[in-house]
Amino acid sequence: MKNTFTIVFTTILIASCMALFAQQQIPNHDFENWTNGEPDNWGTSNENVMGIVQFTTVTQETAAPYSGSYAAKVETVSENLLGSPITMPGILTLGTFELDIVNQSGDVVGGIPFTGRPDKLHGFFKSQPVGNDQSVVGIGLSKWRGTHRDTIGQGYIVFSNTVTTWTPFEITINWSTAETPDSMNIIVSASDILNEVFVAGSTVWVDSLYLEYIAVPTANKEIAKVQLGNYPNPFSDETVIRFTASHSNNYRFTVYNILGELVFEKNYKAHKGINRFSFSAEGLDTGLYIYRIESGYEVETKIMHIAR
Repeated sequence: MKNTFTIVFTTILIASCMALFAQQQIPNHDFENWTNGEPDNWGTSNENVMGIVQFTTVTQETAAPYSGSYAAKVETVSENLLGSPITMPGILTLGTFELDIVNQSGDVVGGIPFTGRPDKLHGFFKSQPVGNDQSVVGIGLSKWRGTHRDTIGQGYIVFSNTVTTWTPFEITINWSTAETPDSMNIIVSASDILNEVFVAGSTVWVDSLYLEYIAVPTANKEIAKVQLGNYPNPFSDETVIRFTASHSNNYRFTVYNILGELVFEKNYKAHKGINRFSFSAEGLDTGLYIYRIESGYEVETKIMHIAR
């Protein structure tokens, strides 16, 4: 028997609609919610084969998550099945992992309803590849054509080195059309699914995933970037928002959680040049937040991190 799995990525028809500022975000993006040993809203390659062997590839990381109480630990494992070693790649997906034990293969299918057009996928990771293995994080957005499904946006990143501290990563999503997708899948693999290299013990940890959206021109007018930032960042109680206004005007300041829900809103009378004001995290949970400053066709969006 061969001891590797061929991973095939397909998607099924899922349609939905959501209109919000931050467009759609990733469910259970920080892996804080788990049921029966698996993160809510995510599929895994945790498999019980024939009631004989349990492959446990995705588990809670409780010792040192990036933020909150948990992160996701994804590991490629090897077990003996009927006297033969089988290596199961660690897979975490917004779709479903389907195992074909007869052919020793696995498919990642499905995804979530999604109608946004994000520009980038961000997150934090640690990695520990074994041998010539490497971990992969990928994102795909697709659209149903009536008879078939096309991938219209995608991107991935490979982690080939050991990284022992939480490190940010960024994946640029390459769009092949200007269309709106109807489905999205994110796949985290502890092993090299691109070249079908699966080595037991290869591990990747992920936490605090989020999508970045960049403002687009409206009514043939260009969006002007505002110089925006906050310090300190991360912070526990209070941070200073700093932005540069091109003219004296009212600017709208908004804060959203990572799911795109508005948690704070206020208008500020700004003068031309550098402006500063304090923002309190009172009443907000630990985690990542999207904040935005805008006035007419001036707009900028950044990420702040509340850490306690």
